[in-house]
Amino acid sequence: MSQDIYFAHPLEQPALYVLTSLSSTVYYLNTRDHGAWLYRARGAHGSSRGAHDDEWVPLTRMTSLAAEPGCGAPELCTDKAPWVLRVGHRHAFDFHVPGGMMDITDFWWIQRVLERIETIDEMPPEGARATETSDPRPTEDKLLIQGDWEPYL
Repeated sequence: MSQDIYFAHPLEQPALYVLTSLSSTVYYLNTRDHGAWLYRARGAHGSSRGAHDDEWVPLTRMTSLAAEPGCGAPELCTDKAPWVLRVGHRHAFDFHVPGGMMDITDFWWIQRVLERIETIDEMPPEGARATETSDPRPTEDKLLIQGDWEPYL
């Protein structure tokens, strides 16, 4: 059974969350067990490849960022909140994986503007975790907040 929501405190409301945007890449956030774990299911159609795609990684920080011009990093945003999921906002996910490439162990992802938060009971099977299509540059009628397009996301 799934449920759509628009705002959540995932540490206070443990669940398996599905976080989708206009990208074909889909993020899964699991807070049901010990801590917070993130799975980035890389989509096709121009989604960039990230370190540790398609595997669970332990989150060290999650920050909700307003989708405002110039808010490409948490330190540049005025409207930000830790450990909160908000539709219409972007989310920065920081994680630590010991023994990374060239001793780099701290990584981050910044998701495109979140369009939908859903809770599910279990992970979809492999091959069904990312969406089939992506809109790499949304038109104004698809924008949740005008100006949220940034070419590198």
